Amino acid sequence: MYYPFEKLGWVDANWTIHPNQRCVVARINANGLWRCGYAVGVDEPTEKVEASLAENLKQRMPGHPAPDEYKIHRINDFQYHQRLAEKMRVRRFCLVGDAAHLCITM
Repeated sequence: MYYPFEKLGWVDANWTIHPNQRCVVARINANGLWRCGYAVGVDEPTEKVEASLAENLKQRMPGHPAPDEYKIHRINDFQYHQRLAEKMRVRRFCLVGDAAHLCITM
């Protein structure tokens, strides 16, 4: 999406932690294109997700923008799968950061 996040103090990668309104926003290029991702129900039909997009963005984005304040470049859905190592430490070996988990988008 195109929206002036940088004017609102947002940086290249941003996470909003909230029980219901969590999202991730990351800069894609210097031309103002940003990736905005948030979770929806696994069985949520694509049509329903697209129909509720404006309201979801209004709730999650800084400044609570109306649809005429941003431009959607593309909408994609993906399934996110995450696995975590059974143990973080075994004898002299310790897994930290990205080594401790595996994330896959499908």
